[in-house]
Amino acid sequence: MHHRKPMTTIGQLVEALYTKFERELHDQEAAAAATKRAIDEILRPRRRRVS
Repeated sequence: MHHRKPMTTIGQLVEALYTKFERELHDQEAAAAATKRAIDEILRPRRRRVS
């Protein structure tokens, strides 16, 4: 049976972002902070631009 691939989970997204930031910043704390900011941006309802 062919199951459709599940959407990327938030956990996978966080991990991918964190890995990317850590590679760029070479700093775990900075990477964690940057990841948190990025996640907040993604999860925040879009109020700025109402199309």
